[in-house]
Amino acid sequence: VHPWKLPWPVYVASAWWFLDGAVRNAKHRALAAVEGVRGARALEPRITTSASTARTFLALPMLLLWLDTVGVTLSSVWGLLGFGGVAVSLGLKDLVADFIAGLMMLTNPTFKVGDNIKAGAVMGTVMGIGATKTTLLTRTGTGKTPHTVSNNVLSSHSAGLVSEHFQTPLRIH
Repeated sequence: VHPWKLPWPVYVASAWWFLDGAVRNAKHRALAAVEGVRGARALEPRITTSASTARTFLALPMLLLWLDTVGVTLSSVWGLLGFGGVAVSLGLKDLVADFIAGLMMLTNPTFKVGDNIKAGAVMGTVMGIGATKTTLLTRTGTGKTPHTVSNNVLSSHSAGLVSEHFQTPLRIH
């Protein structure tokens, strides 16, 4: 038997090809299983997204190998990824703050759906509490308009629960 002496990227590429095929096969089998079950079609987007995410994570090492083969130094790639990570984190800081405030509001509720609250200049009835936003129904003239308020604003000291009897804001702590 002749020993195979192939360059190491060939082994990595073949492993990637095998794993990518396995993920694709698992996705198709899961989608076929969902077809036969009543009410399970709601899982299709999750299956597709999970398979795409797995394939992306499998493709990243291949991309790094290709960049190394072309002659791009991996230290510059890591530098760009670090710079990109800082840019993304600065861009998402408000979303992360809203999400953390939403988790705090859900674990320690100070108001519920149907309560009248005041958040800054917006006063209305809580229609829904989400992970990052809360929907208030406010009066505008003769009608009512939905407003979304970030949970970070609601958890700050400028928001308060409005008493229906006295119409005075109570502080949320």
